[in-house]
Amino acid sequence: TYLSVNFDSMSGSSKPIPKRAYKGEAKYFDNTKAKPDNDVVHIYNASQITDLGDLSGQYTSEFHGGSATRLQRLILGSDDIVNNELKFLSLGNNKLLKLLNVKNCPNLASDIDLSGCSGIEEVYFDGTSITALVLPKGGSCKTLHLPETITNLTVLNHKVTEFVMPNYSNLSTLRSEE
Repeated sequence: TYLSVNFDSMSGSSKPIPKRAYKGEAKYFDNTKAKPDNDVVHIYNASQITDLGDLSGQYTSEFHGGSATRLQRLILGSDDIVNNELKFLSLGNNKLLKLLNVKNCPNLASDIDLSGCSGIEEVYFDGTSITALVLPKGGSCKTLHLPETITNLTVLNHKVTEFVMPNYSNLSTLRSEE
């Protein structure tokens, strides 16, 4: 298959970078900007990609992952990098996603729906401002890190063994069943 990535600033002046890829082969695309910010990263043929690598240093502002149906790992956040740009996250029905790391993205303040991500095992939202999280009804989520801004949380039929939430003062609705 051919993969293309376009690191597009708001000016829209860049061109896609195409590369041929074979099954099981990793391809690397370098963003040539000294400090990526306010970029729109377009990934074409996303349905074939299982891992995008560590995107925390790309300062992604929006991530629309509905077409990345084979994605198994998504890293938009980090312990070491604060991304003030990320304001939107959507994953759709991504049944193969196991790891979601959105640490230290303080301006991500929306409700997050992971109900279509039935394979999710590890979720890290430390340092964000999300207010609600919906996990799939049943699954294998073992690690769940949430910010103190959570007001609504629904966890149905998961065996969470590592739960981290620094403060529960904003939590008004909790639904948990095993």
